[in-house]
Amino acid sequence: MVWESLVGIILFSILVLFVAPEWWSSSKGVLKERERKEKAAKEESERSKSDR
Repeated sequence: MVWESLVGIILFSILVLFVAPEWWSSSKGVLKERERKEKAAKEESERSKSDR
């Protein structure tokens, strides 16, 4: 009974270690990409206003 719990905890820990960084990097990548697009759009609108 103790062994099954220990094995379950170890397997769950390994799963989290392998899967969680993918979630973190994906969400960070999406956030970075979104921020970059918003910044580029803002700079473009400021440029177009200053050209007028």
